[in-house]
Amino acid sequence: MSFEQFSVLIVDDAATVRACLRQILTPLGFTTIQDAASGQRALALLKLHRFDLVFLDIELPDYDGCVLLTEIKKQTIGTHVVMCSSHNSFSNVQACIKGGASNFIIKPFSPLKINSIALHCLAKRRG
Repeated sequence: MSFEQFSVLIVDDAATVRACLRQILTPLGFTTIQDAASGQRALALLKLHRFDLVFLDIELPDYDGCVLLTEIKKQTIGTHVVMCSSHNSFSNVQACIKGGASNFIIKPFSPLKINSIALHCLAKRRG
């Protein structure tokens, strides 16, 4: 499956995580990858662009990731949101899935896991 037709937004306050995800996603064929270090910036980008896939940190300096997830789901139709966290507590995972997250990954993550998640989320949207 080619990912070049799909767009991705990476939302994480850590520049290293944003860079890592970009390095993993680019060789998969994604050509439209944007990132945001804050929830406010993510919301601004979502008003300007349509994203097929969002990788969203659960802990941002200006937003609770679960609250931002709810906002994203209200503003977009069909956007897959994958929550990213260093903490995999049952309550975190449960709240995110209940809020509409397509998946939940624990940092650090492997390129294989990111590839698998992207395939799973976007397979139904093949055009």
